[in-house]
Amino acid sequence: KYRGVEAEGTYIVGAGISVYANASINSARYENTTAVSGISNDSWIPLAPDRTAALGLLYNQGPLQASLIDKYVGVRYGDINNYYRLGGYSTADAAINYLFSSSTGTLKNAKIGVTLQNIGDRKSVYFLNGYSNGTSTAYGANGVPLLFTLPGRSIQVNLSASF
Repeated sequence: KYRGVEAEGTYIVGAGISVYANASINSARYENTTAVSGISNDSWIPLAPDRTAALGLLYNQGPLQASLIDKYVGVRYGDINNYYRLGGYSTADAAINYLFSSSTGTLKNAKIGVTLQNIGDRKSVYFLNGYSNGTSTAYGANGVPLLFTLPGRSIQVNLSASF
């Protein structure tokens, strides 16, 4: 059963600048799982965060668009029996785009941009891929937990246009 509340808003400061915010509080739990083997009633659904949030600055003036947004993902559990708790983490991303005039020959809405993801190069654990011997016991006592960390800092160049 999934329950939660979410709020989102954008405040226009002026001169093309806006402040963006989003937050949610969530509850995602198994219910009536007696017929399903291995899942405890009322256990948290794996990888569903207990809360999320985002805060950012947006810029949109003339042909230039930019953003700087920090996103938070709250506590999650990595397995169906809630043995392995994954802590919350946040990452910051930035983007800048330039829109060319709407009629550039046969190309329309041409845009070039650069995106920088995970600016702080965070290495937080975000995924449990099971245990080395296949069992799910508390703290991986009968197996070593196999964990994935966030992808490192990356940069992307984007080109797009309509015909």
